[in-house]
Amino acid sequence: MQFRLIWLLLYLLLSGPSAAQLQIDDKPSQSLDKTVFYFEDPSGQLTLSDMQANTLKWYLNTSGALSKGFSTSHWWLRITINNPDDKQKSCFLEVGHPLLDYINVYITQQGKLIRHYASGDKLPFYSRPIDSPVFVFPIQWQPHQTLDIYLEIYSQGSIQAPLMLWKGDAYYSHLTHIEMMHGVYFGGMLSIILFNTLLFFVLRDIKYLFYVSFVISSTLLIAGLSGQAFRHLWPEATRWNDVVILLFMCLTSIFAGQFTNHFLGLKALSLWCYRIINAIGIFSIFVFILSILVSYHIASQIAIATGFTLAFFILISGVYGAYRGNRSARYFIISWFFLLVSLMAFLLSKLDFVPTNFLSENAIFFGSILETVLLSLALADRINSERQLRYNAQKELLDTSERMKIELEEQVSKRTHDLEEANKKLENLSNVDQLTRIYNRRYLENAMKDEFKRCARQKHPISILMLDVDFFKQVNDQYGHVAGDECLVQVADIIKKSVRAFIDTPARYGGEEFCVLLPESDLESTRIVAERIRERISETNIVSGDAVFSVSVSIGLFSDDRCESSAEQALKYADIALYDAKKSGRNRVILYNNI
Repeated sequence: MQFRLIWLLLYLLLSGPSAAQLQIDDKPSQSLDKTVFYFEDPSGQLTLSDMQANTLKWYLNTSGALSKGFSTSHWWLRITINNPDDKQKSCFLEVGHPLLDYINVYITQQGKLIRHYASGDKLPFYSRPIDSPVFVFPIQWQPHQTLDIYLEIYSQGSIQAPLMLWKGDAYYSHLTHIEMMHGVYFGGMLSIILFNTLLFFVLRDIKYLFYVSFVISSTLLIAGLSGQAFRHLWPEATRWNDVVILLFMCLTSIFAGQFTNHFLGLKALSLWCYRIINAIGIFSIFVFILSILVSYHIASQIAIATGFTLAFFILISGVYGAYRGNRSARYFIISWFFLLVSLMAFLLSKLDFVPTNFLSENAIFFGSILETVLLSLALADRINSERQLRYNAQKELLDTSERMKIELEEQVSKRTHDLEEANKKLENLSNVDQLTRIYNRRYLENAMKDEFKRCARQKHPISILMLDVDFFKQVNDQYGHVAGDECLVQVADIIKKSVRAFIDTPARYGGEEFCVLLPESDLESTRIVAERIRERISETNIVSGDAVFSVSVSIGLFSDDRCESSAEQALKYADIALYDAKKSGRNRVILYNNI
């Protein structure tokens, strides 16, 4: 009995943790991250037989997705999955990191090898069993079958193995969503590239050249990191797939630095920031050359550290530019802040400092598209600022040549609303008589065209009054032109107060003549208005200095109940009626129809 107890204890110590079985259920997907055991093989010499022996100490992964940072060891994963049902089941095992060099998947039952898959980005893409940017392996379970799945992973890059078990239809639906997300991202980036390339050819501004180069290189870098570039562009060039990621990583750093220099004007703004960014760009070229000579494992870590350092100094330069008054630097700061945060999440997940999940894996997608859009806004704001500065300079030169006739209250940041208000005021001045402050003849004629068309269309009545100040020349001769002007002002004020506001249109027609347009006014209503104007004017004393006098007006009236006349005819008829009123003794209202 004691011998058996000792033997059991030794077996438990040597075999390590027991395999936690995962029951396959009807869920579309199941995470395997917390059911997987892992074992590190620094030598890389162990085989499947060694893994199946009970002499190794396996460790249960208790965190999120398995992530071991940059490691040159071979990592073995073990999953035990049971099918409790009476029917066969088919699923897909997904390893959701596209940059693993080698993956060997061994499917065993009771120690016997059933199926072996060899994959990784060091093998041609077409060798993968499922067409996907990540690694997906089909697995089948017989009824009540328990499978032990071993994965051997080796990569010179970051070791990450987010594991998911998918049902067939669910996985293809998931893949469709991923493809749509990537399609939207790359389509948006392509649109930004094409638009800003056209702007470069139109504006010939080198900032756009560096910006487009930065967007192209960063888009190709993300295409490489997501596995889409290897899948669609060079599916058989395995060596190039490693080199190109480092190439675009270095090019992205170089173009980002040069764009920052020209956009912020760092050479004039801050010489030390300018020199540091240029030095990092030169070092990026050295890193790419180094990647050809040394292993990808070393070069990739140096390239990542270089890119992170550059992003940090670019953000500092943007903050300094905003501090020095560069308005466009605000968009610049926000865009690089989002990119820096997304890079930190992405890189820290590669270094095993933060959990590997959907957010950390795709942060670089969200950060880069947001950063690109905000940089486009920054460029647009920069163009608007420069255009506004050029416009102000031209305006200032014009004002100087015209002896400063017009003094601008704002020259740099004049808003569109202010300009529209100024245009409205200018238009109002051109439509108002400067002496009497009522509408002038120009405005009246335009208003008559519109009102006559409207009333003719609706068969509504419309009327016109033509007024003339009686014996106005005698007022000028007896009391002077100042008194004459005051007389016209007061007559205009009486006319304005005697008609409907916002409906009728009183205007000075010329000299001592006035005209009133009365839409929607029939003959009787117009006659009442005309008599009211005539009586008020004749009863009012005109005061100008020491002179006190009164005047009368003669009024010609024309009314058309169905608006069958034109504006020109109506003016002619009202003028004829006015002439008849003056001829008939003045200070009276004469209707054209009664002549």
